[in-house]
Amino acid sequence: GSAHAAAAVEVRLPTGREEDLLGAGTAALRVIGIGSAEVGRTSLHGNVTVGTGGIGRELSFSGAVAHAATPRVTLVGEVLARRAAGAQAISEVIAPHPRIAGVDTVRLVPGGSTQVVTLAVAGFKWNVSGTWLLQGNVLLPLTERGLTARYTPMIALDYSFTR
Repeated sequence: GSAHAAAAVEVRLPTGREEDLLGAGTAALRVIGIGSAEVGRTSLHGNVTVGTGGIGRELSFSGAVAHAATPRVTLVGEVLARRAAGAQAISEVIAPHPRIAGVDTVRLVPGGSTQVVTLAVAGFKWNVSGTWLLQGNVLLPLTERGLTARYTPMIALDYSFTR
């Protein structure tokens, strides 16, 4: 087996206007630690990210496993967790309609707590031929806060122009 580590720095510049919902309006900096290990046909990967600026402070973790089930099929799984201090949870507020008796209105408003999002991904990669790769994944939220789907399927067919 083998193991490797790396680090990355990401800088995001405020190129959009916050008033137009095109960015946070401030620069952001993220520092990322990356680790990977391989034992036989199985590999493990992990990332830790610390960020500041943009919408607020961020801390995220991810861990993944990939297993080469056959020479052409790889099974993958990943868990991701992200805590962004500037991204608040969304809450429902139900109130009587101001002009129509007996009718309630529902508004979505920012909650008071910091949003923590945790997701799991399971899927496969199948090398159909030398240059074609079929991928299928399902994204499953592990937390029920915010606007999230119960699951999000994804399928992709990739073509490589080089061998």
